[in-house]
This record gives sequence, C-alpha cells and structure tokens, in this order.
Amino acid sequence: MAVRKKKAIPDFQRFSSRRNFAEAFIYKPNGAKWNVRDYQIASLESPVLRKCHCDGRDVGKTSEIEIIAAWASVCQPGRSMLIGTQFETHLNPLMRRLYELFSNNPLLKRNVKNLRMSPGAQFTFRNGFEIFGRIAGPNGVNFQGMHTDWQIIDESQCMLQRSWEELLPALNAGGTRWVYGVPNGIRNKFYEISKDPQWEQYLWPSRLNPGFTEDRNTELFNFYGGGDAPGYVHNVLGMHGAPEAALFDITKFVNDNDNSRDYQFICAKSQADGYACKCETCELPGGDSAKLVLGIDCGFSNDPTEMTIWAQTKTGHTYAMGRVHCANMPYPEQVDLIRVLDKINDFDCIAIDDGAAGIAVLQELAVREEMVDKLLPISFGGRLTWQPHGVLWPVTRPTKETLTGLISRALHLKRIHLVTDSERITQYGSQTAQYSRSGRIVYSKGNDHIIDADRCAFAALHRDELSVVEPQTPQGSFEPRVESC
Repeated sequence: MAVRKKKAIPDFQRFSSRRNFAEAFIYKPNGAKWNVRDYQIASLESPVLRKCHCDGRDVGKTSEIEIIAAWASVCQPGRSMLIGTQFETHLNPLMRRLYELFSNNPLLKRNVKNLRMSPGAQFTFRNGFEIFGRIAGPNGVNFQGMHTDWQIIDESQCMLQRSWEELLPALNAGGTRWVYGVPNGIRNKFYEISKDPQWEQYLWPSRLNPGFTEDRNTELFNFYGGGDAPGYVHNVLGMHGAPEAALFDITKFVNDNDNSRDYQFICAKSQADGYACKCETCELPGGDSAKLVLGIDCGFSNDPTEMTIWAQTKTGHTYAMGRVHCANMPYPEQVDLIRVLDKINDFDCIAIDDGAAGIAVLQELAVREEMVDKLLPISFGGRLTWQPHGVLWPVTRPTKETLTGLISRALHLKRIHLVTDSERITQYGSQTAQYSRSGRIVYSKGNDHIIDADRCAFAALHRDELSVVEPQTPQGSFEPRVESC
C-alpha cells in the first residue's frame, strides 16, 4: 500500500530577500505573480531601523507595507508589529487588504492562527508573530500600553502631535519604525522626520508608477490648478511645497460619548436603494425651538454629493443630526431625495452650493412654491457680509472664509457636537490652508465635500447675520457711453 506523502511546507526562513519572498508568495488580485518595480527594491530590502517615505500618491507604499507584513509574519517568529494611522478611514482598507491576503493565500494561511478585524484588528500566527492595527484615538490613547518590535505608520502626515507622543514610547528597545506619508504642506512631526538625516529617506513621485501616463498628469495638473498648486506639489510630486496650516483643530470637536443621540447616515446611489424608507424625523435637541437646516454640496461629474443635517439650540450649541452620501446619483433623483427629507423634517433652511451642479438642483427645487423661501444659494466664488446683532461694523470677506470662520468659532467655543462619523473627521483633519501672493486664503482641494456641505449648513444657521455682496459695476472704459448727434 502506497503511503501518501505530506505536502512539503515551504521553507520561509530562507527568504532573507524580501523581494524574492514577494515574487514567490505574493499574488496580484488577478492571480499573477507579484513583480517588484525597480525603484521599490532598495526600500523593500532596507535593513535600517528608521525609514521615512515622503511620496506622491499611487506609487506602491501600501504594497510595500503589505509585503513587509507578510514577510515578517513568517520570518520574524515571536515578534510583533503595530500598524498605526490617525484615522479609521486610513487603517481599515489596509487591514482589510492584509486580512484578504492571509485568508486567501494558501501558503501564508498555513501559519495563521487567528485573524480578528474587530474590536481592534489583531492577527496572530502559529510561530508567535502578531500584527496589531490601531488608530490613534483621542490624544493617541489607543497607542498607550502597546509594546511592539516594529511600527509601521501610514498616512503619517495626518498624525497629531499628541498621537506621536504616545506612539514613540510604544516601540521596544532596538525596534524598527518605518513612516509613510504624502506631504500636505503642514510643518508637523512628519515634516521634521522627512528632513532628519538620521532617517533613511525616500521620495517617490507619482510619475515613477509605470501606469502614470501623460493624460493622467494633464488631468491632475488641471484639477489642482497648475504645476505649482499645493495639491499637485503634494500628491503628484510628493514634495512639501510652501508652508500650510491645518484649518481646523479636530481636538475641539465635542463627541457624544455613548453615541446614543439620534443620528442618521444614508449612502444612496439611486431610488432603488430605498433611501425614502431610511429617512426618519430628526429628534431635535432642546425641543422644537431648535433650528434644523440642510447643507448640500452637489458633486460635479464623478464627485459625490454630500448633504448634512444640523440643529442649533438657542444657546448656540450645534448638533450634527445626519448625513446623506450620494454616489453618482442623477440630479433629478437628488432633487426627489431633498424633497423627501424636507417633507419629513420641515427644514428651516436649505443651503446649496450654487456651482455648476448645484444650480440645476436649485432650479428644480424652486419650482415648488412651498420651498422657495427655504432655499439659500451659496456662491463660494462670491463675498459675504457678516454683521450679527450688536456688532457695529460689518465684516466683508470671501464666502468660504466667512463660513469657515463661523465653523472655527463654534469649534473653539466647543459648541459643535458630533457622533461617530470617521469620514467627516478625516476630511476636517486633512483640510489645510495657506496665503496666496495676493493675500487670499487658499484651501486644499479634493476630499472636502462634507466640509463644504457643513459650510452651507452654517450659512443657513446664520442666515439672519449674512448678506451677499453684489459685484461692483466695472468702471472706466467699461461704462456705457452715450453720445449726442
């Protein structure tokens, strides 16, 4: 009787080369073997204890983290790794990617003991290796008590100073710390690390990616507003550029500890999602005397539309009551959704960004006579005068600056109350600003649709204090000229 031989378990320990390990045991989503790009080899094989990546977008930083985590899980028995980010929206995709790798790769799966995604991601392996996935949490509290041999920090440009203070002592003596980030112009701890000569430094601009074409470069060039625009310098060139400042201090948000307050979140693509059934009456804080408003930033082209619901009590405390995320929803259906929300909640005001997309929504809503008095068009390219009761001199500033100031004031007075909404916190934490040569404030572009919806909502809340500044008639040669015969 023939004895069936057991399948030989691969000798992972012989892979001192991480490149060889990746090309032998890591597969692409389509099943093809992984091929490490030439510019990635030096970083992947680096033996240093301190390494910093200050790169553009889409150059393979996440792939390197994936390879290092897989390699360490079998070649570093008995040791541990912390993968940390500031925000949940940065950590979850990365940990999900590792979860899928260890679950579906038959060679790596043999070493897996347990894979847990929540509460708190933790992967344990038969050889004693452990991977912990953690977000910083308030003031870095989630890093307290952690003691690991390896730290990998992703999207570290968003890491707050207090988070760094808790993170640094969480590394065991002689441990490895690798930092990855895309610059945002803020002169923070990530900026200091990226300039420290004691760290091994890497700069990968987006053009290194073989799939980065001239068409893609032109698209990004136009989107960000030129080659010297902050967004292009940061996300494409991977450089810090001119100094910027964080626009909002997210530590000032007042979070409802138990998250028991009424809050609605709806993600809709079409009427088939049944969003009408998900809309409920908002339970107002402070009773019926509170103002209830809806702020809307209408996405153009492939951008999402964000709708945010806010309530404000007589004491000035403002509560986030809900958010609606519309992905690729046709404008007529967005109009129907707004009408459904208004029918249920009877908003005091509906403020809408009157850009290229918003004007179409405003025109459709204005057809209904009962909604005309509620509609408040917001022109982010215009100017507003702010003069609350008791203020002697009115203040006239660009619209976005005025509305940003209203949010910032409420933040510093700790009058903004949120429940858990990681996407909103991520956008607020990532928004930056700098002064242009003309003295105007320039805000970072991109992932800010929720903030713009909130700006519209705050315009609605302070409607009685604001007035639109009409453009002045051009003078000089542009004036009409009447000549007599």
